[in-house]
Amino acid sequence: MTSNFALEDAAERFGITLSLRQLTSRQHDLDDELESISVYPDAVDALLMLKAQGIVAGICSNLAAPYGPVLRKLLCDVEAFALSYEVGMMKPQEGIYRNICDQLKVRPNRDVAHSDERVVMIGDSLQCDQIGPAAVRISGYYLDRKGAGGLTNLVQFAQLVIEDKR
Repeated sequence: MTSNFALEDAAERFGITLSLRQLTSRQHDLDDELESISVYPDAVDALLMLKAQGIVAGICSNLAAPYGPVLRKLLCDVEAFALSYEVGMMKPQEGIYRNICDQLKVRPNRDVAHSDERVVMIGDSLQCDQIGPAAVRISGYYLDRKGAGGLTNLVQFAQLVIEDKR
């Protein structure tokens, strides 16, 4: 997920030999999966809420190359994307968090308690989206859509960010 490989290139890179028929079948499966991807409705709502308050948003994701164009098309209003296959590193490596901050022209929090501006993120991995960002002074929140955590949807997160800004 740190290289920009097509399916055939990835197979070759990992020493996997596929016949033309196998490769065509797997490419068809991948194409079907890519066509089936949709955005959670709460993601769209949260992004609209943040944008209405003048808050910039970016996507920082560990992602294989075929998924990037789909993500960009579905979330075309997002200001920046730090995608692992483009950046060449994965969360929780510090550089990917710095990359998204650079793109958004924001600086990670110096002193969160006394800052007018905060850099925050949310995701479904404790390690990658809460613990990892802390290394570069980004406040990370864990999204638990199953309801066991504090934040179960992105609208809750957007409300938290907006309230924090006030």
